[in-house]
Amino acid sequence: MDRDTFEDELIKKVEENMKKAFFDNIARDIENNSFDSSFSLLNEIKQRICALVPNRKDLHKDFEEHLDVDFYRQVHSNGALDINMIHGIINFIIDKIKQFGSLEDEPWNEIWKTQLVVKIKRGDQLNTILPDFFKEAMHRIDKIEYEIAMFKESDLYKYLTEKRSKN
Repeated sequence: MDRDTFEDELIKKVEENMKKAFFDNIARDIENNSFDSSFSLLNEIKQRICALVPNRKDLHKDFEEHLDVDFYRQVHSNGALDINMIHGIINFIIDKIKQFGSLEDEPWNEIWKTQLVVKIKRGDQLNTILPDFFKEAMHRIDKIEYEIAMFKESDLYKYLTEKRSKN
């Protein structure tokens, strides 16, 4: 194995371990009835999805109404955060990810959503459901961001941008 390959594999392994530790920490927080890291991730998801459509203030408003993190913090502090509310949050986020994602990902998004419903209905613990949900949500947002970046580098995008600037 050459040095570059070794370094690439080492970097990949370190990144994997850091992600695992990050999501393990979220699970521990939930086990201890602390949702601070979950609320932070929820806020990050909201910000990242809104950043996909910076000029769509209507969608930003929709996110503010449906993912009011301060409201959920307050609900949790009053002991009223329940699985139905969490399920609603999860469904909202998945539906938005589906809205912005590519059609080729549609079957995978449906499978993901169905798997989460099954886990919730069979009573899986939140400390397993939420870290898995957040990990997959972040992965799917990363993928959407990557696809947008690739499109912006394409000849078609350049052509459309030039055409629009001439009009």
